[in-house]
Amino acid sequence: MLQLPPHPWKRPHPRYANISFVPRSSKLVPNLFQNLFMGRLRYLLAILTLFTARAHAHADANVLVINSYKKYSSVQYLNGQWQRTAIRLFANEADAYSNALAANDAAAFTGTYNVPEDLWAHMSKEKVTADFTKDKRFLALHVKRVFTVTKKNDRRYLMRFGAVAYYGEVHVNGVNVGSHKGAYTPFCLDVTRALKNDENTVVVKVINDIEPGPVNWNPETPLKHVYGPLWGMQELRGGIWQDVCLIETSRDSIAECLISTDIDKKSVTLDLTFYADRERDATLAFTLTDNKTGREVATMTRRVRLAPDGTAVVTLAYDDVTLWDMDNPQLYTLRVRIDGNADIYQDTFGFRRFEANGRNFYLNGRRVYLFGGNMYSAGYFKNPEGSRRQLPALVRSLASQKAKGYNTFRTPHAPMPEVFYRMADEVGVLIYDEWANAFTRKAHDEFYAQNEREVEEWFKMNYNRASVVMYALGNEVPVQKALFSPYAKIKALDRMNRPVSASGIMGVVSRKDKFSNAVADSGDEWLKVDFLDFHPYTGVAGDWATMPEVIAQMRDKAEAVLGVKDLPMVFWESIGFSWGGYKKAEKYPAIVSNPSVYVEELNAFAKRGWGIGGSFPAAIGFKNLADKEKGVAHGFKTNLKRISEILRFDGIDSVAGFAPWQGLLDARATEWTSQAYTPVYARIKEHDMHFSSGKTYKRTLEIVNHSSFDATISSISVKMESGTESKTLYQARNMAIAPFSPVAREFSFEAPGVDAFAAARIFIVYEYAQSGVSRSVTNTYDAVLCPARKVPVLATRPRAVAYLKEEGAVAKASERWLASLGILCDVIRSLQDAPKYSHVVVSENTFATADDTLALRGGELNAWLAGGGKLLILEQQTLKSDAPLVEGLSLAPVQGVTHGVTFNEIVAGQSPFLQGINDQRFWDYFNANAGVISKTVAYPMQADTIVLSALHKYSVGSSSFGMSLTYKKIGSGALVVSCVDVFSRLDEDGVADAYADNLFTQFLSNN
Repeated sequence: MLQLPPHPWKRPHPRYANISFVPRSSKLVPNLFQNLFMGRLRYLLAILTLFTARAHAHADANVLVINSYKKYSSVQYLNGQWQRTAIRLFANEADAYSNALAANDAAAFTGTYNVPEDLWAHMSKEKVTADFTKDKRFLALHVKRVFTVTKKNDRRYLMRFGAVAYYGEVHVNGVNVGSHKGAYTPFCLDVTRALKNDENTVVVKVINDIEPGPVNWNPETPLKHVYGPLWGMQELRGGIWQDVCLIETSRDSIAECLISTDIDKKSVTLDLTFYADRERDATLAFTLTDNKTGREVATMTRRVRLAPDGTAVVTLAYDDVTLWDMDNPQLYTLRVRIDGNADIYQDTFGFRRFEANGRNFYLNGRRVYLFGGNMYSAGYFKNPEGSRRQLPALVRSLASQKAKGYNTFRTPHAPMPEVFYRMADEVGVLIYDEWANAFTRKAHDEFYAQNEREVEEWFKMNYNRASVVMYALGNEVPVQKALFSPYAKIKALDRMNRPVSASGIMGVVSRKDKFSNAVADSGDEWLKVDFLDFHPYTGVAGDWATMPEVIAQMRDKAEAVLGVKDLPMVFWESIGFSWGGYKKAEKYPAIVSNPSVYVEELNAFAKRGWGIGGSFPAAIGFKNLADKEKGVAHGFKTNLKRISEILRFDGIDSVAGFAPWQGLLDARATEWTSQAYTPVYARIKEHDMHFSSGKTYKRTLEIVNHSSFDATISSISVKMESGTESKTLYQARNMAIAPFSPVAREFSFEAPGVDAFAAARIFIVYEYAQSGVSRSVTNTYDAVLCPARKVPVLATRPRAVAYLKEEGAVAKASERWLASLGILCDVIRSLQDAPKYSHVVVSENTFATADDTLALRGGELNAWLAGGGKLLILEQQTLKSDAPLVEGLSLAPVQGVTHGVTFNEIVAGQSPFLQGINDQRFWDYFNANAGVISKTVAYPMQADTIVLSALHKYSVGSSSFGMSLTYKKIGSGALVVSCVDVFSRLDEDGVADAYADNLFTQFLSNN
């Protein structure tokens, strides 16, 4: 009978229960991991020992084996030191492929090359100066190895290459035994006839290219094949970068065995391909072994018809097996013999079913939420030295990340070596496997067939891995046509019908309800997908607070375009901060103290492109970006928290999983991120964390259970701490939460009294249990305690004040605030009346178009300002088009951003407009409920007038940034423009109150 595995962490793995391990660094194993999961820890770290041993099992101290290929009984590794020729560059493809060399030309092999080794890492280490240029984009060399073998005439000999990038042509003893194209997939050649007894020579002609160039060369060049990520040369794969081995087996043997499990029918279907010299009948003997106990679960035989390159389909039935699950990654080994000979073909697999059903994913019939990570494949296995470190580190990383809540890892933007997937099988995590078709903007006619061939090899490479449960055909590929046949190919090959999509294929929905990064080559046909994967980068390329709208928009538009309803939806690059940093750390002190340097450096940084790297000031501010102590990682502590909470709570009925671009739980971890992937998560729904003394606030405590098990919260409390003071805001006991359900509890509290702004923290502390396993969790929020407002007293009173608002407008917040200062204003309808007054305030949201502000450009207005008049323009959130103000200064709406400017920060820190408001308080205010602060900006940015900057990704006029508070002297008068969204927050937020008091006090003074 089929058995479901136990709940996570209930008991140690039987095979490794008696193994103890003392980590070299306590940082590798958090206290929570040590205290709660020591049984599982022994298991996972035993896997680490196992894989480390495998890395050296077939090699001496100077030879590395990455994958330890064990499908055949007799394997001889050819890794280690090879010889190589000079590395030559060519201007065109034909010359590179015709680069000939006789196998016995020993004098040409003047260098060495350690297999497995990435060619680009080798060139860097050896200081090889043959670099690609725009004129020479093809590279060729030959590598050679001499080896010995005792050849038996009744045996078959296969030479297997784990990967050769991009083209490998293999000669054994001068005989061309075959070739292969594809940088990421293995190939196996029959070398029996070319092989000699005793000493043999293998020569491999290697050709690599970057014909289109990296993205900063010519991204519009049509691709002939996939490259993986194209950000730069360091991202490419080159040369023989995975293992080479010689396999000895029977003349009749298994070439390939794809293992498909069906847990409903309790059967295993084997798709077999054979090596054979002639057609004949044969008996296959199958043995299934439990990897934990070594027990033979079943044995059976089947009669098949062998033939050269022949195939057979065999279905086997079993009764007593345990399903592979993340909680208990049970594996089995299938061994196959032909006619009772001694040679065994074997592979491991697990019984499991993973499916997309409705809006959710299910593993073995149990709904799962995907807490994701991204294992960027380009950073692994570059050279033998690095690979030796990475093999055990990779197991340790998978194990420790799983203990922190990760359960699913994607492999952007190309597959990992085979060993990674075997590690994942044993550790018990899910793999979202991604093919190397990344960012392809144009495809050559040759691309389609070649890509389909490589996709089939990639798919079969890890077909039997229990951990591989879903596939991405590429990453952010505009050429949808390049994904059609690969989708059909995988669906035709996969008997287990695992979900297939394309990672980030569908971006922001735009023209004609079609996705903006899908090009016309697909005509009216659209990619078929089994789930939706988006990379919105909300919080970088737009305001984090728009995430609920993004969730709804992406689903609605995607379903309208694709014509498919209720697919699972994931955000596998929900936010990221791994690139685009500011590199001039020495400039930081001047940037934060000198507006001229700030403006100069920001302009220079923007010239890099206000897209990927340039968008980060819009996410976290230029000052934070320039601070080497913060940098791009600062976003993990701020925007990512908010976005992750929105995905978990607002997306409870729509989002099936998410992942940040880079690791969430690494050295940048905070108290929040260390608990981010706990299945039962509690938050405060309202983001506003500014509290004014003595005021009563209502807040909502929300808790979600993202697991398929009931949860019971034994205790939960919300506390506020400031200095030595602590106050309990809410507490409860014995709360039951059903699987995949949220609960909410409203509570009220009075804010503590303070005489000055004070930092505070809010802690949500709770304990919960699932299936008898308990866990303690803490979530934290930064807060600010604000003193009660003290109405400022004006030292001098203005002579005459006018208040401009549109006809029929009701009383506005700014009008009420002026009254609280004792300022009585005449209401006017046009600035043509301005010369009658010393001060004019333009109320918030008065202008809609440039026509509304024509009077602002009149000569009389300029003369009035030069003669001492003062004009204050408050936020104009309704403005629809650019509006020139005075010479050299315009007002404009932010284009392309739903809720306004993404980030505002203080530039003139000593300005009287900002008394009592520092960077942190201003930033906290900005990140309040709406996550926005300006829908318009004044531009261009001027160092002598700027007080607050407004940074955003999208263009505004001719610039990508502007000013949200500017003070411009004009003769003896002044123009003040405040684009900060303040007046909707008055009386609710002490920082908004202080800002409004400062703004009016400074404006109304006669200084």
